[in-house]
Amino acid sequence: MGEFTNGGDYFEGDLACEPKPKLSLACSYQVNDMAMRTQGQLGKDLYTAKTYQEFEADLLLKYKGWAISYEYMDRSSELTPISSNSLGSNRALLVGKGYNGQISYCTKSHWELAGRYSYLQPKKEVYSYYNAIEQYGCGVTRYFINHKLKAQFNVFYNKEKNLATHKTNIENMLGVLQFEIGI
Repeated sequence: MGEFTNGGDYFEGDLACEPKPKLSLACSYQVNDMAMRTQGQLGKDLYTAKTYQEFEADLLLKYKGWAISYEYMDRSSELTPISSNSLGSNRALLVGKGYNGQISYCTKSHWELAGRYSYLQPKKEVYSYYNAIEQYGCGVTRYFINHKLKAQFNVFYNKEKNLATHKTNIENMLGVLQFEIGI
């Protein structure tokens, strides 16, 4: 479908109001052999090294100010994701799947309205270590100099549920006001 205008495949909103549909698809696969942290490169130290595989895919579609983006991730481990020390304490590698989706509309005067949804579900082996996280959001953004200078306000509803006990641990609303100056 051709190239995105002004590098538009590197950010979510359709600032260029693409006159023809533009589509970007990507996939990646990685193996982290002997990871030493609960989130791969981040998180708490594991007691024993773990190897995991991760698959990611994303989609970006833009047309006449409308933009749809979707990301999917699945992380798994062939062996147990639980690591233990000699005192009987356990830590778990974060394995599971998640996705993010967003739909937005950007006007020619660079005001954008967006709706967002995210979900992270840990695998059954780590239910007692990690909550399922669900987030709904909506926001408004004003771009002053494309993505180099913008102001953004978002409201999110967050819910974290322990899938082992089926109890909601956290449920809250969150407002975020952000000013961004980029390069």
